[in-house]
Amino acid sequence: MTEIDPQKIARNLKKLRDALDLSQDSLATLLGISESTVSNIETCKRDISLKTFGVLEAFFYMYSSDELGKTEIEIVENLREKMAEHFKEILPHYVNLLETTPSIVFAIKYKLLAGDYIKNFKEMNKITEFFKTLGWDFDGPSVHNALKRKPQWVEVRKHPTKRGTFEYRKIANQ
Repeated sequence: MTEIDPQKIARNLKKLRDALDLSQDSLATLLGISESTVSNIETCKRDISLKTFGVLEAFFYMYSSDELGKTEIEIVENLREKMAEHFKEILPHYVNLLETTPSIVFAIKYKLLAGDYIKNFKEMNKITEFFKTLGWDFDGPSVHNALKRKPQWVEVRKHPTKRGTFEYRKIANQ
């Protein structure tokens, strides 16, 4: 194992927590540690103990201790679903957290933009239909507002022929 770098672990833990759409409190519950410990790790307020690092390594089983200490880990595709499947017998409360509808930002970042669905401009009704195929019933105005707040991810434009309608396209290098 490489030497534990608190800043690298902090970045990676935030990235993994984001990819799972978990709050610090929810992650702490699943790890069996306090929320303040998660916060302290993510803000580098305290060094991480070897015991706590071992808990992280066991929970994020698909990443080695060396990977958790890298500058930038790569998020495994469908991480949320893979971890739910892995832990369904031993941590059923974890699966319950993942069966709830995720945040709109999570849905956009890790599902809508993960593929080429909006490689070309799509209207909101098509985007909300896409989310419904995943079992998530988001309303169009909420998705529109979330997409408008992410200009680094999505181009939003007025529909060329339909008044009051917008179209959305994934930014090419996203």
